[in-house]
Amino acid sequence: MTGPRQRALDLSERLASLPPEKRALFEQLMKGVDGGAASRRVPAAAPVTEAPARVDIHRADVVVREDRKGTMKAFYDRVNRNLDTTAFSAHAVFLNFGYVANERPQAAAVPLPRFCLNKNCQKLILEVIADVDLTGLDVLDVGCGRGGTAAALRTYYAPRRVVGVDLCAAAVAFCGRTHVWPRTHFVNGDAESLPVADASVDVVTNIESSHSYPRIASFYAEVARVLRPGGYFLYTDLLPIESIDPCLQQLAACGMRLVDRRDITSNVLLSCDETAGTHLAAFEGDHDADVMGDFLALPGSKTYDDMTSGRSRYEIFKLQKARGGL
Repeated sequence: MTGPRQRALDLSERLASLPPEKRALFEQLMKGVDGGAASRRVPAAAPVTEAPARVDIHRADVVVREDRKGTMKAFYDRVNRNLDTTAFSAHAVFLNFGYVANERPQAAAVPLPRFCLNKNCQKLILEVIADVDLTGLDVLDVGCGRGGTAAALRTYYAPRRVVGVDLCAAAVAFCGRTHVWPRTHFVNGDAESLPVADASVDVVTNIESSHSYPRIASFYAEVARVLRPGGYFLYTDLLPIESIDPCLQQLAACGMRLVDRRDITSNVLLSCDETAGTHLAAFEGDHDADVMGDFLALPGSKTYDDMTSGRSRYEIFKLQKARGGL
């Protein structure tokens, strides 16, 4: 394990060695950590003014501190409390960028109705599930957020059981109030230490969430631990281009075999062009334009530009746990 050795490194020395742009991004990410508890006491309608950076999450030259997890939690708690105070609250169940079909092949086996709310966000989930038959299976959604994936699973498929796990207590509370389905549960928990028994689920889903995990290898090991032999890990995220192969190598080391992968960056960009402005309208109050632009991938934001330039790529991965176990 590299975690303990990484934490033992001198943070200030490593930061000093970073290029100015990376150092500034890291400092933005860590900003406000000491005031995390105070942030959680901000009234629900307080504006969201600070977001964790989407870039550099997986880069080996950035030292990851446990404090960052607190920063992430405080940010998403604040996002959820803000949404809960708006007129959009009951319908604001998705936080992903969405998917719009183009000339690239589509993989979803289930069609969406012609008219439905959050169509692009739901389409992304269906593309991630692709041709996997969930009938009668136990599904774990890690980073469940406000329950959009769980709702889509219950609406379009027939799993036996759905469990959502999220670090954000406000999101889990919202899910418990909003998504009342049989054999569907939501738990406050950590993706790097899942509150789930060994070999107890058939499918793990993870939609646009892993970029915020300080120790991605720990998450991958947990996915392998909780999956039954032959189970599937259905996974999508926007990742820095140079981190994708190392992530796949880490998954392979956990006994996860890559079955399929698809670059859907162009589809996600089309969705951002269509809906990012609408998503921004769901956040009432005064917000830092750059922060919200990056969080929602508004055209012209750094997140959007990283996709158009090729610095980051949005991919879907279908992996399967070895049938013989780890």
